[in-house]
Amino acid sequence: MKNRSLVAFVILGLALCAPPLMAQEEEVAAPDDWEPQALPSAALPLVAISPCRLADTRDGTFPSGYGPPALSAGVVRVVTLAGRCGIPTAIEAVSVNLTVANTQGPGFIATFPGGTAQPSPLVSSVNYSAMNQVVANAAVVPVGAVGQANFLAGVSGTDLIIDVNGYYPSTGVVTSINSLPGDVTIAAGANVSVTPSGNTVTISTSVPTGPTGPTGPTGATGDTGPAGPNTYLNQACPIGRVFTGFDGSGGIICAPPARATCRRVAGIWWCFDPEECGQACNDVCSNLGLPFTIDDATWFAAQDTEPECQAINDAFGLGGTVSFANFTFACLQDSFGVHEAPGGLVGPLLCSSSAACPGLHRTNMDTLGVACGAGSRRSICPCQ
Repeated sequence: MKNRSLVAFVILGLALCAPPLMAQEEEVAAPDDWEPQALPSAALPLVAISPCRLADTRDGTFPSGYGPPALSAGVVRVVTLAGRCGIPTAIEAVSVNLTVANTQGPGFIATFPGGTAQPSPLVSSVNYSAMNQVVANAAVVPVGAVGQANFLAGVSGTDLIIDVNGYYPSTGVVTSINSLPGDVTIAAGANVSVTPSGNTVTISTSVPTGPTGPTGPTGATGDTGPAGPNTYLNQACPIGRVFTGFDGSGGIICAPPARATCRRVAGIWWCFDPEECGQACNDVCSNLGLPFTIDDATWFAAQDTEPECQAINDAFGLGGTVSFANFTFACLQDSFGVHEAPGGLVGPLLCSSSAACPGLHRTNMDTLGVACGAGSRRSICPCQ
């Protein structure tokens, strides 16, 4: 009886020590059969910047969207990265250091581009395992089309600090030159010289001069330059004229003798004889010792409008408005009045609209022979 009990005990012990039966293993796909969850992006250059604190949910002095409140569990916080810390708008991602503080329990921080749907599953950039922890980790954060990124606290909320140290511009890197891929040798040519300096290659070009472009707008008037050489030397007035000044174009102005009262208007000398009245123009110029060289057409054209006549009137300092009519025997004369000899003019002047006046006024006038005194006139003649 004792032997049977011993055998039963041994059999039971062996049964308990035997390994259990293994379930049939499931077939696991080979690595070559796995499909990637995301495709790699094109190569982008990293532009490093001085570390800059872009956001801190603990600090109330940060602008709205970059400061408090802390991230709540499961609530996406949209942060605009472009435009802060020197980050441009045309970027694909930023290089940051993410720090969590004042954690409210175990959890993680996930990031994904702004303006995109939340991915599944979420990928953690920072993990924390208890309350009131401070944990930091480096991360590359993808950015959406408007320069924004989404930050999500999973499981438990936390404060988040974002320090940025670089960005990846959208322009990418140069991988070819003129469609030539890979390594391309830059060689000097007829119009290109290559000057290496350190790791920099400077290309200077020399090309033929192109056609002259259109004339640009006139610029502002510059300062007056220094006086030029004296071009008035060795110039003299003809006999019967006296020097009165310069004409501004290299010539001198020669006036009639001092006893003749003359004014220069529109390039013509207009003169009257202060000692005589009632004279035709031939006599006026002859008495003054001046030649009479102007032709009838030029003479008439210089006084055949009221503005021209008024300009001559004003040049002699006479007041009033000139009279302009069909005066046959006088192209230009002063008004009736008491003239003294010697003396001046009585204004205002009278001018003629008759084309015949020059030929007649050379030898005639309406008060021809009337001596100075009451009812006399004086002729104003082009004595050149």
